[in-house]
Amino acid sequence: MTFRPFAALLLGCTAAALTSCVDRGAPLAPESMEGIARLAIIPAPAAATQLPLPGPIAGIRVTVKAPVGGVDSVLYRATEPVDPAAPQWALDAAVPIPLGGEPVTVAVELLSGATGADVVEWSGASRPFQLREDQVVRVTDIVLYRGPLDNLAVTGLTVSPARAQVFENRTLVLTAAAAPLPAGLTPRFYWTALDSTAMVDGSGIVTGLIPGVARVVAEAGSAADTAVLSVVPLPTADVDLVKRAAPASAQFGAVVTYDLVVTNFGPDAITGLAVTDVLPAGLTFQGAKPGVGTYDPATGVWTVGALGVDFIASLSITAVVTTPQVGITLTNQAWISALDAVDLNAQNDTSRAVVTIP
Repeated sequence: MTFRPFAALLLGCTAAALTSCVDRGAPLAPESMEGIARLAIIPAPAAATQLPLPGPIAGIRVTVKAPVGGVDSVLYRATEPVDPAAPQWALDAAVPIPLGGEPVTVAVELLSGATGADVVEWSGASRPFQLREDQVVRVTDIVLYRGPLDNLAVTGLTVSPARAQVFENRTLVLTAAAAPLPAGLTPRFYWTALDSTAMVDGSGIVTGLIPGVARVVAEAGSAADTAVLSVVPLPTADVDLVKRAAPASAQFGAVVTYDLVVTNFGPDAITGLAVTDVLPAGLTFQGAKPGVGTYDPATGVWTVGALGVDFIASLSITAVVTTPQVGITLTNQAWISALDAVDLNAQNDTSRAVVTIP
């Protein structure tokens, strides 16, 4: 494949690459090939001055696809540098021909030299057409626009599990969306990630984690159309929750006090600690005295916040028995509902207290 002329820095396969590269994606099997066709693409000269660009065009990516066997397969994909000052760009590419004669489409994407590495500014796609062996097909109906797409942003990112925890071979689900695009343009997203294997030993020491940043990039967008997920080493701790009720037996109109104590046994200090304690039916909230943080009786959430190693936090909740029933028990359960750390022992994250109504 040859571009004429070419002078600029390539940003196609990697941000630091200085030579051309070919990424065939998912090529067809050899037995699906009928022959080789030559493909020449010449964008309209006006494409070079359509719209302002945040950075100079440094490269162009060409992808040829065909719906072979009901699957949209990549026949050819390559990235080359181009001269942004040239009035037009032309390339010659040898493209495999599908055995069944399926029509192919060509997508051309411009790569910006703006900060943000390999970012496509605008792209164009041709109408389906046939390829024939030893024939040069000139595709000229692709219109390229050199400007950022408005309102294209990576949105709705969710990662599961949301709570910090240790897991193995777990799939993280990533959801991304983009605003509607002009007719004929389809955004693609790619995920850049850090590859590391973290190990946690019995004492909570974490090794092997590579901190850094992973990006989700809308390829048909500007450098700002990205979302960032930070990868940071999390603290580890054994957080213990204990709850008691007094008196253990109470009648209608009596006041019951629940005492909650949460302890951080380490090895690390923690932040973002919260405990949820919702009173059961038959009890009416009277008051709360948190030693640390705040308690919201409407939600039952005790926001503790930070807690150092071997430190404790306490909360007292008073409630009035309002049920007229007798011979029953009222069970009140509390649990650690938020923690910005990996909990080494989930068995002591929940505690309950029982009050008997004789």
